[in-house]
Amino acid sequence: MLQCYAELDYDLGANAPAELVVEGKRLLALPGKDGALYLLDGDHLGRLYDRYVALPPCGTPGDLCQLDWAGMFVTQPLVHEVDGKALVLVAGFMPDRTQPAGLFALQVEKQDEGYRWVPRWVAPPPTSDDALRHFRRHDGALLAKREMRGAGQRYVRPLALGQMLVLSSCAAMRQKDAEDAKIFLEAYRIRL
Repeated sequence: MLQCYAELDYDLGANAPAELVVEGKRLLALPGKDGALYLLDGDHLGRLYDRYVALPPCGTPGDLCQLDWAGMFVTQPLVHEVDGKALVLVAGFMPDRTQPAGLFALQVEKQDEGYRWVPRWVAPPPTSDDALRHFRRHDGALLAKREMRGAGQRYVRPLALGQMLVLSSCAAMRQKDAEDAKIFLEAYRIRL
């Protein structure tokens, strides 16, 4: 399975884990580019408690994935406390026009032998038109693009300014000689 993930570029390195504590136990919530949310032991990283598949793989036979290297999660979950329990929020996206995407909320339940994910809600509902229209690569309109000095930095957290999203482009990093590649600062207007 891991060799297949390597071929698809579905690594876990594009995501950052979020720490949560359940009944005194330190856990890590880690989204994967494969559309799954992994629940790991925060003290023994080799222990996987659960894997929740939130999003299907990008693309269908009639609608090929436009960003097959990007995956369905490239983010860090947010952890909020609700009624004394940790609630994990993670946003997924889908670079095709067929599969649903959205915002997922999960909690962790203790079991005899460990812990498991318990889904609480998804917004928008996966069968809705909104799940097929929003959280897409094509929802934003490029407002401005400026060349930056130097190589820039990959995977920088975007800056949200109202309904505008500002980020550095990393498309040039896929070029043969990335050190000499141009990096751009891009601003997109998003519609939710």
